[in-house]
Amino acid sequence: MQYRADIDGLRAVSVLAVLAFHATWLAGGFAGVDVFFTISGYLITGIIATEIAEGRYRVGHFYERRVRRLAPTLIAVLVATTLGASLLLLPNDLAAYGKSLIATNLFGSNIQFWRESGYFDTSAALKPLLHTWSLAVEEQFYIAYPLGLWICWKLFGKKWVIPLAIVGLASFAVGEWGALHNPSAAFYLPVTRAWELLLGCALALVQPKRPPQYASVILSALGIALIIGAFLLLNTHTPFPGAAALAPCVGCALLIYAPTPALGVKPLAYIGRLSYALYLWHWPILSLARYWSPAPLSTLETIAALSASFLLAAASYHWLEIPVRRRAILARRRTLVVTFAVASLTLIATGAAFLITGGWSQRFTPSVVALDAKQNDKAPLRCKTECLIGDRTRAPTILIWGDSQAWAISDTLDTALKRNGLAGELVSQDGCAPMFGLQRPLFTCDTRSRVKALIRAQPKVVVLISAWGPYYGMPKMSFGTALGARAVDAALENTLYFIHNEGAKTILFDPPPGAQDDVPRRSAQSQALGRVEPITWKLAHYIASNAPYFSEVARLSPLISARVSPWRHLCKTGTCQVSIDGRPIYIDSGHPTSHGFDFALPDIAAALPLEPAEPHPGARKPS
Repeated sequence: MQYRADIDGLRAVSVLAVLAFHATWLAGGFAGVDVFFTISGYLITGIIATEIAEGRYRVGHFYERRVRRLAPTLIAVLVATTLGASLLLLPNDLAAYGKSLIATNLFGSNIQFWRESGYFDTSAALKPLLHTWSLAVEEQFYIAYPLGLWICWKLFGKKWVIPLAIVGLASFAVGEWGALHNPSAAFYLPVTRAWELLLGCALALVQPKRPPQYASVILSALGIALIIGAFLLLNTHTPFPGAAALAPCVGCALLIYAPTPALGVKPLAYIGRLSYALYLWHWPILSLARYWSPAPLSTLETIAALSASFLLAAASYHWLEIPVRRRAILARRRTLVVTFAVASLTLIATGAAFLITGGWSQRFTPSVVALDAKQNDKAPLRCKTECLIGDRTRAPTILIWGDSQAWAISDTLDTALKRNGLAGELVSQDGCAPMFGLQRPLFTCDTRSRVKALIRAQPKVVVLISAWGPYYGMPKMSFGTALGARAVDAALENTLYFIHNEGAKTILFDPPPGAQDDVPRRSAQSQALGRVEPITWKLAHYIASNAPYFSEVARLSPLISARVSPWRHLCKTGTCQVSIDGRPIYIDSGHPTSHGFDFALPDIAAALPLEPAEPHPGARKPS
């Protein structure tokens, strides 16, 4: 296939957008990856289709080219990142890194990160190999695609684009459904991304005639507008990669079909040639810098990290990738395969060692290791959906409904109920506020019908536990309904009236104060380095950030029988505690450890009834 500088320029735009996104400068820059997928589909298909049509296609040659293109820089990045991780990461995080290192070498990091993804997963910004998910998606696609393309050629001849189009449409439909109902799977799995690569594949197979000059100008301008629009208008709350991914992918296809000379200028084309190495280097550097920095990286520090990425990308491109691709080194296929197989197996063994040794905990003092271990001190009951707690010899008369905060303190609740001789049904769902009629972007809160049935059937008391404040600040979806203060207020009011009208009382838990950062990790790092990191909130900040909630609760106080307010204990000095007797009370920045909130047991027990309660008087649902 003839070299096109404009495609390298398009790669440059894509990788620069990704870098800007990871630097937190461009909200929709993540769509640059989708542009990459479409470009890859076009280029790889063009090469394979030509070789098949000319009768010189060999699977071995295809995979050798892939190894020569991808392996040199990838192995270099993995070695350097592993050295940095072994020096900087705390035991829990190094063990997690070991898993991702193994998965990356097996081209399965997207599966690993999908399996790890969840409400309490380590912040994405602190995973040095997170970006390899896209490389894994491409490689999984190319494991099956060359054979599939050859079969299509044998069965359908020049109509081979038809079955690929059917597969692409099915992939798009699955991606659209997944973006709305299972966004994590939709983001990471190849089945929802295949259509993006197949769009480029179809363009290479159809080979439409170049449009007239005037049409080319219009189409290229539209392509640029679609890509830039995606970068500017998309954000992490957009359902993705369904219909929202059409803009960057179709924009890319238009620019391949109707190229613009502006993308082929030498500086852009050169960055495009570096784009693979630049993509691989930049994220581990940013991630490890953020991991150990006592504060968010400044603009100058971020620029320095990205500049280092450019230098390393250029070095690996000129001194590793080009010599291997041109057979100046590792000329023989057998030597190539053995070299990179040994390197990959060594990295896999290193990852396994990190796992077996518990993240090489011997690097740190026992006190640092103990602080870091608090990340895992989660409630063992793990009532992630529904379970019975309290005195199980009795019929449940208490319903406890909440988001992740509810199950996080389930051990404390269990103790309080037992003290009062009560049994309760706990229903919780991560990220889903205990309110009826509130839609949160990208969350499917499907426990609400079950909660309504439980309220109607049995409880005398309903306990509502939530983070509350953040729901008032949820941003607008790009293609959906915004959450706003009025919507949250209305949902809370309707929920309280529903509980009241069913003859039950409401006990409300105020949100925990939390911290500015992950408490166990930052506490362990502080002790390891002998530095003090200001991660606590002031009481004034807590009150201000939850002001809409406090205002609405005050208005609806006739509907609330009792409130439990842990912040009155934790923030009584004006600064909200994040540890008690030197032990972190949170597993992250806001969810209590299994017994971190046991200090609130007297308040909880006092709020709960000793006997079945009577309905709360004096409230009337507005017409």
